[in-house]
Amino acid sequence: MIRLDFWLLLLIGIVSCRTVLKSKGRKLSEQENNDLFDNCGQFVPGHNENPMERKSLYGRMVQRGQAPWAASIRIDAGKYVSVGSGTLISPRHVLTSAHLISTSKIDCENPENNEYSTKVENISVLLNVSCSTDELCKTLNRTENLRPLTVKRVYIQRNYFDRHCFKKIPKDVAILELSEDVKFSSDMYPPCIPTEYPTKGNEATLYGFGTDPSAPIELNSGILKSINTVVQANCGDEEDTEDSFMICTKTKDSSLACSGDSGSGLIKYSPTGNDTRKAEVIGILTEGESCNNVRLRHIGDDRADRPRKIYRDVLMRVADFNEFFCDCCGICGPGVEIVEERTYVVLE
Repeated sequence: MIRLDFWLLLLIGIVSCRTVLKSKGRKLSEQENNDLFDNCGQFVPGHNENPMERKSLYGRMVQRGQAPWAASIRIDAGKYVSVGSGTLISPRHVLTSAHLISTSKIDCENPENNEYSTKVENISVLLNVSCSTDELCKTLNRTENLRPLTVKRVYIQRNYFDRHCFKKIPKDVAILELSEDVKFSSDMYPPCIPTEYPTKGNEATLYGFGTDPSAPIELNSGILKSINTVVQANCGDEEDTEDSFMICTKTKDSSLACSGDSGSGLIKYSPTGNDTRKAEVIGILTEGESCNNVRLRHIGDDRADRPRKIYRDVLMRVADFNEFFCDCCGICGPGVEIVEERTYVVLE
């Protein structure tokens, strides 16, 4: 596997998070799970409804409500702050990348011995927003409710390998359990979790709050943006990715995910009839090229009057982790059952 740059800002932690072997979290009940999969991917009036309401290089700005599942994640470790992105997948669960959670000890032979320095109480989530700070929203003349939601637990896919573990399949997937449930509205609802793999040529859209080196400095980070992209046949030098848990995407216009987009959801839309469509989250952004370096290369391409080179983004394939979702959180798609072997570690 080619080693690629990660965009996550380094967090320095002193106290390791408590790791427990079995979740005491709030899994979805059978009824909640059935309702979720019956109504996911589009707003259904009456389903868990709020009664008060009926990242990226060259990315396009997204208005509130255009990506009603998009989450902005903030991790505060004193004078170091990291940001990432995620996807709301139930009233109390947000899907993201495990590498947002910093490790203080790495064991590349037995990752269950990893120790994590990020403290769960320092993680917060913003939902139903298109800008992530008061200053940004003011600059954009947007009025949004920036009420951070606290996180109760973090579930990390078992056998998650840190990026330093060379030639190891990362399984870079985590779920944040919110301290309180959220109500859905036309501006906030989850996409569906697929049980089938995406195929080559599938068009999809990546939504994240990451940086854009091509934007003015006051607008280059923390704003929800989108990238239209296409699923590729393989990931670069890897001839076969069926067992790698990964998919790669490329855009047609040289756009690329950047720092702060880690954990972003790749969304594929499927028609459902009656001029409607349903959203599925098919990938979780895990790695890619350095956007600052790519921007400089593109400037060189433009000056030389040659086509800009298009780089890939690498994502974890969501359909490979259904047993994890079911085991940790009660999010069980059609035909998915909890396995006997534990599929996760939990931080709280």
